[in-house]
Amino acid sequence: TLRIALTPFTLRKSAGEQTSSKVKTKRIGIKGGQISIVHEKTKARFIVPRDALDEKTKISMQLHGSGTSTVVEFGPDGLHFDKPALLALTFSAEGVDPEILGGYLLGEDGSGTPIRHRVIVKNNRITVLMHIAHFSEYFIDDNEEVEEDLSIVYDEDTP
Repeated sequence: TLRIALTPFTLRKSAGEQTSSKVKTKRIGIKGGQISIVHEKTKARFIVPRDALDEKTKISMQLHGSGTSTVVEFGPDGLHFDKPALLALTFSAEGVDPEILGGYLLGEDGSGTPIRHRVIVKNNRITVLMHIAHFSEYFIDDNEEVEEDLSIVYDEDTP
């Protein structure tokens, strides 16, 4: 299961926090496709590009919580993509410092390995884009040590 949390995954898991959730499932094949969920003012969009999968695969996406307390879970477990898929999470920028948001792959020892991502700020909303090569465990954290892979785009003037 791919778990992407906007707060550290290990902290949410150990706290046993219960949140409401929304689930969508879709069969996606060689032509690619996308799944979108809006839940409690947070939008998650998962885009699988053409030729990323060799056959039709039933992909599920579950969105828990909202804003910086969002967790996204995907299935089936261990699915690999021939081309990276893209996850876009959009939520309110209120009280969030986009300069220190980072995307990470969660290791078995609980450590985070930076993954390729981008942060876009537009109209008081933040969108975090992450490239996903396979379903594993990922999280977004507001870490003071911003990694080189992070790029931030401020687009406040665009309608």
